[in-house]
Amino acid sequence: MDLALVTDKILLIGEGNFSFARALAVRNPPSIEPSLQSLTSRNFTATAYDIEECYSKYAEAEEIVQYLRAAGAEVLFGVDATRLERVGALKGRKWDKIAWNFPRAGKGITDQDRNILSTQLLILGFLRSAAGFLAQGSIPNVLASKKKRKRVSDEGGNADEHDAFDSDREAQPKRRQSAGGY
Repeated sequence: MDLALVTDKILLIGEGNFSFARALAVRNPPSIEPSLQSLTSRNFTATAYDIEECYSKYAEAEEIVQYLRAAGAEVLFGVDATRLERVGALKGRKWDKIAWNFPRAGKGITDQDRNILSTQLLILGFLRSAAGFLAQGSIPNVLASKKKRKRVSDEGGNADEHDAFDSDREAQPKRRQSAGGY
């Protein structure tokens, strides 16, 4: 299955330092998935939650953004993944693929349960917001950590399973049955 077609328009959310977008923009790198080698920078829009002052946060970001723009990519700053509809540059547009490769709330919450809940709510907000920007038939892609964590099951015992999302599927919430069969 191809990750992307040469004609696909791709929206990249939460790029941080834009290194993933740069990896897509580099022409024919040997390590990249063959289906992505034919993409051009004009195929994607890369966004970051941070504003352009992120250059002080990520030393390499300014150089990467200059490279992307010179290659024809669209780069947007100050984009809230949960409120895409409020971004003027995105209004009225559709993408074939929307990817958020490293979703995190970034709130500095030290309590693991609250941190997980905050991230789950963030991803839910993104999925709701992104749905209106997808061309028909596409599915948003959220890459979650593949680490397994111990958690308490619905019945009170420990359960060894992934977090709320199964990282082997694209943004598909795990299906669990409660004791009542729901």
